[in-house]
Amino acid sequence: MSTAQSLERVVKSESEDQAEPPAPTTAPALDATIVEGAAALLSLTSDWQRLIDASPRGRIFQTPQHLAIWAEHFASDPKVGFKCVVVRRNGKVALIWPLAFWKIGPLRLAQTAGAPIAQYEDILVEHNDEATSLFAAALAEVERAGIDLILMERVRADSALASVLPPQTVALGEEDGAPFVDLTSGDVETALAGRKGKVKRHQRRRIAALTEEGELRLEVAPDGPTTRQWLREATEMKRAWLTEKGFLSRAFLDERTNQCLEAFAERHGGAGVKTGMTASRLTVGGRPVATEIAYRLGSDYLLFLGAFAPEYGRFGPGNVLTEMVLRWCVQNGITRYDMLPPRYRNKHEWETGEVVVHDFGVPLSRRGRFYLRAVLGYGKPRLKRLYYALPLPVRSRLANLMLRL
Repeated sequence: MSTAQSLERVVKSESEDQAEPPAPTTAPALDATIVEGAAALLSLTSDWQRLIDASPRGRIFQTPQHLAIWAEHFASDPKVGFKCVVVRRNGKVALIWPLAFWKIGPLRLAQTAGAPIAQYEDILVEHNDEATSLFAAALAEVERAGIDLILMERVRADSALASVLPPQTVALGEEDGAPFVDLTSGDVETALAGRKGKVKRHQRRRIAALTEEGELRLEVAPDGPTTRQWLREATEMKRAWLTEKGFLSRAFLDERTNQCLEAFAERHGGAGVKTGMTASRLTVGGRPVATEIAYRLGSDYLLFLGAFAPEYGRFGPGNVLTEMVLRWCVQNGITRYDMLPPRYRNKHEWETGEVVVHDFGVPLSRRGRFYLRAVLGYGKPRLKRLYYALPLPVRSRLANLMLRL
C-alpha cells in the first residue's frame, strides 16, 4: 500500500437538526504502512520535521539529517533494510517509526534505525495522549511483516516509546541513566549551585595547575571541515583510551561508524548549527589537550564523545573543558547539556538531574521469545561478565585486536 494513499475522512452526520440526537463519535481512522526508509525521508520531509518539532528532547538521532547519512553507511549493506512504519490518522501522518530490519539465520529482527551511533531510541508521534493506539497500529504492521523480535536500546523513561511499550516487553540488563545539566537559569553558577564545596575546590585546583602549563583557551570548530578534523583526532584518542583500559565499544568496532560520523560532521558541523554537530576543544599554550564532540538539536547539546591527551590526564583537562563549554552553551541559547548514557563518576560531578534509560526486547513470535531469553537474557550478559573478569593486560590486548579488525 502506497504511503501517499489517504483514508476517507470521518463521515459527518447528514442532519444538523438539533432535535435529532447527536451522532456517535467516530473513532479516528488509522492506516499503518511500511515504506522504504530512503523514500520516506524524501516524501515525508515536512511531516517528519513537524513530528520532530512536536517531540520532547533527545530526537536528534531520529532527524532526517542524521538518518539520511546513517543510511548511506549502514543501510547500504544488503543484509540490512531501512524501513519506516508510517501511521496516518484520517489521512494525516501522526507517527513515524524508522527501523532497521535484518536477519540472523531464520530469525528476523528490527531495531530503531541509527544503531550503533544513536544514543536514544524513540518514535516520532504527534500527540502523546494518542500514542498508544498509534503505536499499536504500527506494531501490528511490523508483526505482519514477519519480524520475530524488536530490539530497543537506551529508551528514555520520559520518551513516547517508553509510554507505549506492549505487555510482552522484556527489560534487558539493568537500568542506566543519562545525566544532564539544566541551564534554563541562563547562568552556570546558578545551575551548579548545588555542587559540594570540595568539588568546587578541586576544580579550581585543576584550572590553576593547567594554567601553569600555558594559557587556557576554548575553541569551537567554525565549520564542517574543521568539525570533521577535530572529530577524527578525538576518535583516535578515544580508541587509544579504550585499548589501554580494555573496554569494548560496539560503535568503535565498526569502521562504518567513523565514516558516518565524519560525513555528518562535514555536512552538518559548525559552531552555529541548530541541528548538527559541534566540536570544541581546550588548548593549553596553543596545544589541544581535550576535545568534546556533541550533537545539537535546538536548545539541546548532547555530549557524544570526550577525549583528552594522555600526557595531560593528571590535570583533569576534560573537566576544565566541561566548565568552559557550559559557559559557551549559556551564551548560545542552549538550555540542556545532556551527557548521555551511561552513568560515569566524572558525569556525576556536573549533573543537576538524570533521565533513566533502559534496553528492551519485544518478542513477536516463538523464535523471538527464545532468542530473547536464551541469547540476550542469558548468554550475552554472562559472556560480558566473563570478559571483564579477565586481567586488565589481557583485556587490553583483546580490545586492541578487536579495534584493529
